[in-house]
Amino acid sequence: MDKGKGKSGSGQPSTEEAAEWYALNEVDKDFNAETLMKWDGWASDVRNRQEYAAIADLKQETRRTLPAPSNVSRGELLGDLETDLGK
Repeated sequence: MDKGKGKSGSGQPSTEEAAEWYALNEVDKDFNAETLMKWDGWASDVRNRQEYAAIADLKQETRRTLPAPSNVSRGELLGDLETDLGK
């Protein structure tokens, strides 16, 4: 995330940047000092935090409304792959 202060060129919060930060935070890894400083700078803007919260809400809503995928066997997955590859 090399986004400086984290705002888009128009001075408005960026949904794309919020989504990138959300995805990075979802990885649940330890961040180096430089990444933490960038996060702190980006998250210091209340509009960016609101955009980030909107991304988190969207994920939760998606989980609530979409059905869980059905369990498929290894054989079914391999069969789909063979079909996709034209075998």
